[in-house]
Amino acid sequence: MEYYEHSELVVLLAEVAYATDHVDITRRILDRYLQNVPQKDQFYCRAQLLLGLVVVREATKKYGDECIKYRKIALNSMLNALEVAVAPENIQRYSFVIYNTSVLCWKVIQPFLRAGRAKYFNTEMQRIST
Repeated sequence: MEYYEHSELVVLLAEVAYATDHVDITRRILDRYLQNVPQKDQFYCRAQLLLGLVVVREATKKYGDECIKYRKIALNSMLNALEVAVAPENIQRYSFVIYNTSVLCWKVIQPFLRAGRAKYFNTEMQRIST
């Protein structure tokens, strides 16, 4: 039996690895988990949000256009979680995911909300607002 059948355990393991500053381990766990096309439930959403945070950590080592590119990748991962959460069958149960996603997306975009830089994230901000 593969440990990927236990989504809650895998995502919790990845969250603990991230919380203890083992970003490389977190990335490997999440990549393996998401490669197996898991069920799109709250654990999938949590994994996507965590993957976005990992990519943001990787973006801190980049500058200029490359940093923007990495942050857009992180936002796309987070918006995947948002799409699952706002599905008609999930919207009532996953309201906490919607809130958490909006807060995390704000943290990703916030450093770029100044003249000349905010335009790069216009599309993502519109999707989050909607």
